[in-house]
Amino acid sequence: MKTLTEQEQTNLNIVAQTSTPYLPFTLVSAASNNATVVKDYMGTIGSITAVNISGTIHYLKFYNMGTTPNPASDTPVAVYPVPASTNGQSITINVPSGIRLSKGISFAIVKGIASNDNTSADANAVVVTIAYK
Repeated sequence: MKTLTEQEQTNLNIVAQTSTPYLPFTLVSAASNNATVVKDYMGTIGSITAVNISGTIHYLKFYNMGTTPNPASDTPVAVYPVPASTNGQSITINVPSGIRLSKGISFAIVKGIASNDNTSADANAVVVTIAYK
């Protein structure tokens, strides 16, 4: 068995420190705008899955902020439609390099596509799972 040099051990420690696994975050929609803070400082999203079991399209809006977003006045950095389907239509977005948000990871679930839409989502209709670090 080979003994690692001090430099090889340092390199392994650097890889271990930078290879942080993604953590899961899941939310089931309430009859609100579902404004949520996932992480209150810089973070990275590795994947997003959203399932809609209602007959109405919903929109998942992400914000680069570490505080609770106000969909009526804050501007999202990304908007994903979650298709309407009583059979549970879903979207899955995998981002191998990650979506890096410098101020924090926040989102909202609403019924309108406009950047300032604040229409409440249907209760128990949309399930969102985010892998983040």
